[in-house]
Amino acid sequence: MPELTGLEVHCKAKASNKLQGAHFVMVTAVSESSRIREAIQQGVNDYIVKPIDMDVLEAKIKTALNIDDEPSTEDKKES
Repeated sequence: MPELTGLEVHCKAKASNKLQGAHFVMVTAVSESSRIREAIQQGVNDYIVKPIDMDVLEAKIKTALNIDDEPSTEDKKES
């Protein structure tokens, strides 16, 4: 992003009442471990380094949305 860093966007979003509880997955080309630690320490929930692996992206989205790939107990009873 030309004007703000991802962490600056995250900070501004967390400062707003509407997005305080939002789950943030940062997608970036920055892969240095110190920068990743900094993002996590500042409250970013997850981190994906470009290029994006679609399996990793899908897994992180499922985690963010609390989606479980295992069939529920109810689903197993119906089978």
